[in-house]
Amino acid sequence: LDRMATDLTCVFVPVAPAYKIPDIDDDPDPDRFLCEESRLEFTAFSHLPMGGGIPARTGRIAYSLRKTGEDDQVLMRRDEALQGGDRPDRFSRRDEEKMEPVLCRHVKSFRVACFDEEGREYDAWDSDSGDFSYATPVAVRISLELEGINGILPFETMVVLPVHRKKIAHAL
Repeated sequence: LDRMATDLTCVFVPVAPAYKIPDIDDDPDPDRFLCEESRLEFTAFSHLPMGGGIPARTGRIAYSLRKTGEDDQVLMRRDEALQGGDRPDRFSRRDEEKMEPVLCRHVKSFRVACFDEEGREYDAWDSDSGDFSYATPVAVRISLELEGINGILPFETMVVLPVHRKKIAHAL
């Protein structure tokens, strides 16, 4: 949870005038904030270069669950440097198989809740969507349950994002 909280406190969110509402035929925003069932993706200044080197300006970070056995799941962290024109909008499912490292084993559940400016809770979020008026969440709560030898171990944290994009008025 500490790694996830650190990444979220380093989130990168383009705001106006740098951010423009996408046209219908535009590619998705490479810096969008995306939360789906058991998956969280965003761009942050907390990229960790593997094998040394100079850290990138930003990195695309994703957390997701992957089934490893009949009843076992692991929490994975993908971190891809974004330099120059290399700005993927989302990791491909093929790339998911290469995600490293495993953060937690024996994960019973991984849930993410996003909160808007009014404090409403959402279990999914896409800042590239008119459904959210192109805003990003104000805060994120992460719940994680691990299966231990003496039963289920629950963990939870909430992070108020240091920056967020407000709803875009004409998108309402």
